[in-house]
Order: sequence, then C-alpha cells, then structure tokens
Amino acid sequence: MWLTGNDALNRYDGRMVKVYNLDKYFLHCPNLQQGYGFAEDEESNIYIGSTRGLYIYLRSQDKFALQKIFNDAVAMPFAFRDGKVWCFNLKYQLATYDVKTKKVHYITQLALDPLVSVHIYDLSENIFYYHFPFIDNDGTVWVVGNNNIAGYNSQTKKAIYPIAEYVNKHKPVFISSCYSYSKIICGTKNGIVQYDTKTNTIVEVKLLGNKKTGVIKSINANKDFIVFNADQGITFTTKDYKRVKWLEANRTDKYIRCYNF
Repeated sequence: MWLTGNDALNRYDGRMVKVYNLDKYFLHCPNLQQGYGFAEDEESNIYIGSTRGLYIYLRSQDKFALQKIFNDAVAMPFAFRDGKVWCFNLKYQLATYDVKTKKVHYITQLALDPLVSVHIYDLSENIFYYHFPFIDNDGTVWVVGNNNIAGYNSQTKKAIYPIAEYVNKHKPVFISSCYSYSKIICGTKNGIVQYDTKTNTIVEVKLLGNKKTGVIKSINANKDFIVFNADQGITFTTKDYKRVKWLEANRTDKYIRCYNF
C-alpha cells in the first residue's frame, strides 16, 4: 500500500512502513514530498503525480525518476491503459506517457474551468481529488469539472460536453463525483445530479425520503449502494434512490471530517 503525506512517500507491506525520504532513492531529481494520484503499469512500476511532473518508481531498482509531462510541471496520473499512463493537470490538459518508449504525447485541453490548486488549504468546493478523470470500458475519458462534464473519445479524438444544455439552464456546481456502471454521480450544493453515459439521461435527486440532501461534500458508490456526506450527515442509499439509511442523523457533526469513501 502506497501512501503520500506532507513530507515523503511511504510504502506499507503488511509488516512495516518504508519511508522514501533519502536522496539515494531518487535518480538525479528532487526528493518527492507530496504526491497527487497513483497509477501502476503491467510491470508493477508506480507512477505518482507531483507539482514537478510525473515521478516513476522503478521497482527493479527501488528508486524514483522524474518525467516532465506538461509545461506547467503539475502532472497527475489517473489511469494506465494500452501501455500508456494517462495524466492531467490543473488546466485539464490531457497527455499520455508511453512506458516502453518513454515518449510523452499531448492529447488535448478540455474546455473546463481550471482547478484552483492541489494544496488542500487553498481550496473551497473545488478540491482536486474529487475531480480526477477516469476511463470507462469503452475507452472514453470522463472528467467532472467544477460546473460541467467532459468526455474525450480516444478513438474519434474528439471532446464532448453531453450535459451542456443542462449546465446552461441550471448552473450547477459539482463539488464531488464518482463513477459507477456507466453513471457519473455528482454531488452539488443542492443534491445529486446523475448522468448516464449510455442513455444520455440526467436524474436529479434533491430529496431522499422526507429530507433534503443539501450540500453533497463527498460521494462514492459500489454495485449496490451510494454513500455520501451531506448536510444530513453520512447517508447510504440504494442505486435507485428508493431506500435510504441516515447514519446517526441526530449527530451530523460526528462525521463532518469524512472526506473520502
């Protein structure tokens, strides 16, 4: 298990934690302190995002190298597919790194409002790790921006913005998001907005049972349930939103610092 902290990257193997904070672990590059995103290739090399570029953990050497991806240095990996590590930056530029040829290929820049920062203390309702891109089973890259959803088709090499009409009409703010079985599920200031990439339909959920969901601060899903942290506290609902379980709703402050699921 790889863990990134404020001052070093850490590896836990079930027995002990190894802290990579010594110069000997880094090949002609600065030591990695804070990491932003992980990916892993077929040979179990690890790719970690940073404000300097893409750090590459070479497992056979137990050392790190640094690869520049974008001109602005920040690079965050979000997937490994067909021999390439996919990365993005604060401007929602996309690029790939070929792990065999070591070549960087710039893909495109999506028309989304840029992220403010990767530093948690600089952020408000625009937290970078709630806006990580992902690749679906058809090879489409999906990105939930602060107020729109973008898709990039790697076959046609075109970007799409399938909910543009909804965005123009309702002006949503997407605070959190997750992906589950063709559905992009977004937490907003006023409930859930769900977009189905297969049927091209949108569902809004502002009430669950007899309660308003309010601000959805973080959200995730598995094959059966959706869980989110909102004004009413931690909440579980079935995927059809017909059954709901409020987790200690009378103690909404108890889980106020639950950020991820």
